[in-house]
Amino acid sequence: MKLKQVLFTVAISAFTALSVMWGYSKWVKNNNTYAGQEKGALPSNYKYAGLFDGDTPPPGGALDFTVPAAAATPAVVHIKTKTNAKQVSNSLPKRQPNNPFSDFFDDEMFQQFFGQRNNVIPEQRASGSGVIISDDGYIVTNNHVVENADEINVTLNNKKTYKAKVIGTDPSYDLAVIKVEAAGLPFLVYGNSDDLKIGQWVLAIGYPLNLETTVTAGIISAKSRSLGLNKDKTGNKAGGVESFCKQMRP
Repeated sequence: MKLKQVLFTVAISAFTALSVMWGYSKWVKNNNTYAGQEKGALPSNYKYAGLFDGDTPPPGGALDFTVPAAAATPAVVHIKTKTNAKQVSNSLPKRQPNNPFSDFFDDEMFQQFFGQRNNVIPEQRASGSGVIISDDGYIVTNNHVVENADEINVTLNNKKTYKAKVIGTDPSYDLAVIKVEAAGLPFLVYGNSDDLKIGQWVLAIGYPLNLETTVTAGIISAKSRSLGLNKDKTGNKAGGVESFCKQMRP
């Protein structure tokens, strides 16, 4: 009888352990794929544009950016931010020793003119561009676009506008991730920067100077450039990855 109880306990323990391991592996699989990008999966904007559908290239090898532009522009967004007005207090010492004007003003009058003053930093508005990297609304942009912003609005290429929140920032690399609450959005698939070659054509898409969607082209003119960003407060190298490409526009 005792042997049966021991075997039953072992069997239950083994089943529980296997169930936990299976559940954990499922959770890891679902959470390790950041921003919902699955290997080999193409977003709808790529398919609608005919990208990677085996389209016949332009005759005579002529350059044509219409297909990649059509695939990418729906995933590039216009970001507008607002920073609320802030009040800053600039206080001088209440008593000014050896005040040359003491014979003309009493302390109260002196403080009124030269003492505590309240300065107001006016409301500030800014704009920039971002790229949707998942169909559920994760967006990569520059940190300086959203830094200290009290309100972030994201407008898609189809004119739909969403409120966004900051997910994470890296001021050293001037990168930020924000998110809008939406589903089924067009997005861009990650590329491998190691595959880039000097001289390759690249597109730059964005909303410069608050204008509408703008597409321009250039070439990769340099790789593995170091900008000296990986330094601590003392100026010493702090480690990390630093390898940038430079685009030259014709």
